[in-house]
Amino acid sequence: MTPFRYLVDTQRLMFLLFGFAGVFIGSFLYNAVAKHFNKKRLTVFQSYLFGTGFVYAGLIFWTMYTFISDYFFGTALQGYNIRPDQNALFFAIFGKGVAGEDQFPLFAIDLNYLCAMFGALVGGIVLAAILEDRNKLKNGDNGLFYGYKFPKWTVKEDFRYEITSIKEQVLPVEIIWWWFVRLCMVAALIYRIKKAQEGESSTPVMLLSVNLAVAFVVPLARLLCFPKLFFGKMNYRVQSFILLFVFSGSFLGQGVGLQHSMDDYDKILHLVSGGVVVFIGWCLIETTRRANEIPRCLKTFASFGFSCVVMVVWEIFEFFSDFYMEGSINQNWHWEPEDNMFFYRLFGKGVGGPGQVVVLDTDVDVFLAFVGCVVCTALLYVGLVVNDRRKAAKQEKAVQESLTV
Repeated sequence: MTPFRYLVDTQRLMFLLFGFAGVFIGSFLYNAVAKHFNKKRLTVFQSYLFGTGFVYAGLIFWTMYTFISDYFFGTALQGYNIRPDQNALFFAIFGKGVAGEDQFPLFAIDLNYLCAMFGALVGGIVLAAILEDRNKLKNGDNGLFYGYKFPKWTVKEDFRYEITSIKEQVLPVEIIWWWFVRLCMVAALIYRIKKAQEGESSTPVMLLSVNLAVAFVVPLARLLCFPKLFFGKMNYRVQSFILLFVFSGSFLGQGVGLQHSMDDYDKILHLVSGGVVVFIGWCLIETTRRANEIPRCLKTFASFGFSCVVMVVWEIFEFFSDFYMEGSINQNWHWEPEDNMFFYRLFGKGVGGPGQVVVLDTDVDVFLAFVGCVVCTALLYVGLVVNDRRKAAKQEKAVQESLTV
C-alpha cells in the first residue's frame, strides 16, 4: 500500500510542477511566435494569460487521453479506484467536507486539476515578477493595470463615455437581446418565488437570482474597475456571449425546466459553452494593450486556452460545491446513463468498468465542451482570416483611389 500511495503523491507533485513550469513554457512559446511575426514581445499580462491557457489546455488534453484510454481499453489512468487517505494534505488544508464514499472516485481527477491550478498560479506570479522587472512598467505595459492618466470625469461624462463604447462595440440587435434575456430572467424568478412559497425547492430561486446579477456583469465590471484595471476595459460584446449561458442554462434549464425534462440537455449546454467561451476569450484578448500587434494564430490558440481554463475552473467549482454543500451533486456521480445516450450512440459503450461510470458524467461534459471548443476555435481563425483580408482589400482600394486622384 505504501508504494502505491507514494505513486499517487508523486502524481500530484508532477501536476503541481507542470502547472508551475507550464506557464513559463507557454509564455516562451507564445512570445517566440509573436516576435517572429511582429518583432515584439507580448505584454506581461498577455504572457501570463497565454501561458496559463497553455497549462489548462495541457490539462484538458491529458483528461481526453486518460478518458479515452480508460473508456476504450479498460485502463484506470484517471484513478477512479483510488480512495483518499483521510490524513492526506488536501484534508488538512480544506477539511473533511461532507463528501461521502460516492464522491471519492472523482478525487483523483479533481486533485490533479487543483494541483496544476495552484502551480500555474504560483508560476504566473513568479513570471509576472520577472517580466515586470524586465519591462520596468514602461507605459503601463503590464496590461493588468493600464497606467492611463484619465481626467476626473463627472458622472455625466462617464455615462456618455459608456454609451459611446456600447455603440462602438455592439450592434443594436445585441442590446435588444440583452434586455430580452433580462426580462425573461425576471419573469422566471417571480414564477419560481411563487412556487417556493407553495412549498417547492428554493434552489432554482437562488440560481436564477445569481444569474440575473450575471446578466449585468460587464457594466458592473466596467463601473467598478474603470479606468485602471483591465476589466474596466472589457468589451461589451462579452455580455452578449454571457447572456447565451444565462438564457440557455438558467432561464431554459432552471426556469423552464428543460434540464430535467429533456434528455441530454445538459450535454448540449456543455457542447455549446465550450465553443462560446472561445469567443469570450477572443474579446478579452482584444481588450489587452497592443492587441492589434498579436498575430491571429496566437489570438486563436490563446482563445482556445482560455476556454480550457474555464472548463477546468468550472469542474473545480463543482467539486468544491459538492465537497462542502450537503446534498450537492453537481458532478453527478449518481448518474446512470441511458442506453440511448447521445454519447453512446456516437462512440459505443466502450469497455470501461463500473468504477468509470462514477466519473463518466464529468468526462463526457469535458469531452463535449472540448469538441465545441475545437470547432469554434477553427471558426474563429477563419473569421479572423476573412476579416484581415477585408481590411487589406479596403486599404488597397483606398491606396488605388488616392493614386488615381
